[in-house]
Amino acid sequence: MLIAYYEIELIVVRNVFALLMNIALPIAAYQVVKETGICTILHEHDCYWERKKYLINCDPELLGKYYPPKLFSVQH
Repeated sequence: MLIAYYEIELIVVRNVFALLMNIALPIAAYQVVKETGICTILHEHDCYWERKKYLINCDPELLGKYYPPKLFSVQH
C-alpha cells in the first residue's frame, strides 16, 4: 500500500464522513484507516444528524459505523 511505501504517518480527512452524498467513499476510507491503523484527523461539518432530511430512510447501522467511524486511530 502506498501509505507504507511513502511512510505516511497522518492523514486529515475533510467531510468524507459528514453528509450522505457518497456512500462508497466513507466505506473505502474507513477500510484504509482500519487496515493500516494510520493516525487520522477528521474535519467534519454538516453531519447527517444536523439535517432532518438525512434521517429519513436512513440505515442506522451504516450511520453508526461510518458516519463518523469509531476507530482507535481516528480523532474528530
